Amino acid sequence: MNLPNPNILYLDDEEDNLTVFKSTFRQKFNIITATTAHAAMTVLQQVQIGVVLSDFRLRETTGIDFLKSVSELYPNTVRILISAYGEKETVIRSINEAKVFSFITKPWDKDDIERVIASAINLYHLKFKNEELISNLTLTIDELTNANKEIKLLKAKLQKENEYLRREIDNNRGTIEWIGNGDKMQLVKQKISQVAKLNTVVLIKGETGTGKDLVARSIHSLSNRATAPFVNLNCSALPGNLIESELFGFEKGSFTGAVGHKEGLFELADGGTIFLDEIGEMSIEFQAKLLRVIQNGEFYRIGGLKPINVDVRIIAATNRNLEESINTGKFRSDLFYRLNIFPISLPPLRERQDDVPALVQHFLDKFQKKLGIEITSVSDKVMKMLLNHSWPGNIRELEGLLERSVILSTNGELTLHELTAESVTGGGESNDILRQRLPFIDMQREYIIQILNSVNWKISGKGSAAEILQLNHNTLRSTMTRLKINLKVPDAEEENS
Repeated sequence: MNLPNPNILYLDDEEDNLTVFKSTFRQKFNIITATTAHAAMTVLQQVQIGVVLSDFRLRETTGIDFLKSVSELYPNTVRILISAYGEKETVIRSINEAKVFSFITKPWDKDDIERVIASAINLYHLKFKNEELISNLTLTIDELTNANKEIKLLKAKLQKENEYLRREIDNNRGTIEWIGNGDKMQLVKQKISQVAKLNTVVLIKGETGTGKDLVARSIHSLSNRATAPFVNLNCSALPGNLIESELFGFEKGSFTGAVGHKEGLFELADGGTIFLDEIGEMSIEFQAKLLRVIQNGEFYRIGGLKPINVDVRIIAATNRNLEESINTGKFRSDLFYRLNIFPISLPPLRERQDDVPALVQHFLDKFQKKLGIEITSVSDKVMKMLLNHSWPGNIRELEGLLERSVILSTNGELTLHELTAESVTGGGESNDILRQRLPFIDMQREYIIQILNSVNWKISGKGSAAEILQLNHNTLRSTMTRLKINLKVPDAEEENS
């Protein structure tokens, strides 16, 4: 890059010297003159000067002191001292203090001073280019540093998203096993097969714990999208204002803390399936935006100006009566009609008792493998208790109960350690205390007291608490002592009955 010649400033308190200098070099250089150091400093403040020449002897100061000030204030300006006195001491002082580029003695020769000024201009250009390179390099380093920070943030985000998608894809590979062959579950399986290959929206209805997530995964695994991502979101797990950023993503700077753009779950699910669980919990404001995605297949990131198109199959699930939510103004009717194209209703576990034995065996196999505890038998009494329970928490409740029971069982036989009174009495009168999720010790104490009350506190013998609990009567006594259960009646006669 060819730089223009810079301005040349010449300071001398003799007007004649300035006139001669300017007339000699004005064809070659852009000359500015000053008769005082103060005037010269004013020029330096107002005009970019590449080279400054100063006479040694000035009225109010010396050329060395002036050039020293120039060196401190304008270090890139090249400095030249002119003097009629060529003493060695003056030359050394000008070099050390004012860091002059050259020392010219009077009377000066036109060609010599022209060569010196030309060299000074080249030096100034080099300084200018060097400063520009340093500035650009500093800017580049800053940009690279900031870019590196963003890359690290994006790398962490992408790694997290990649792990999430890989985990979801791994979870959906292969055939999903359905346990139970009752009539109601056969109907569910039939509906899954009917709709899996289609791209229609599916709405899964059912109580909490009935397996809505499993139905959604089954539909995806049997569909033409099986090798693409399956992404799920529980709408009740996020506040309403966060669901949009989670599903749609956001652009950099769209809000405080948005240091980079983030892809939403819809983008991550592109080509695959997104499962929106508990959709009845979604805010009424966001429902309109979800409707746009269903209708047009597009959405806007938060802070975004361009629509993003996606090819995503939507499966929704709810444990609510959405028709009632429509009547109370909590759910949009137009969204409901778009979701309810192909509804699948899951029966609660209490309506599929025939499947309980198979489910029990399935979970026992699972937990034996997971926990390394072998269960060799399930008594008829235990199975009857499981069949008689109403299972308000459905399959999830059964699974949790069996895992805890496997952990607490001894001698290879499944022992139930958490039941309600209804389970024991075969659907009889319930006990509100036992229905609550108490800490295990409290729950165990209440359960044993319930059994003792039901047998009039008979501990051993036929029809006793020990028989119902399938415990040795001495084990029951020690358990009662540990749980601080005091006998209400003497049991001396019980031992003999």
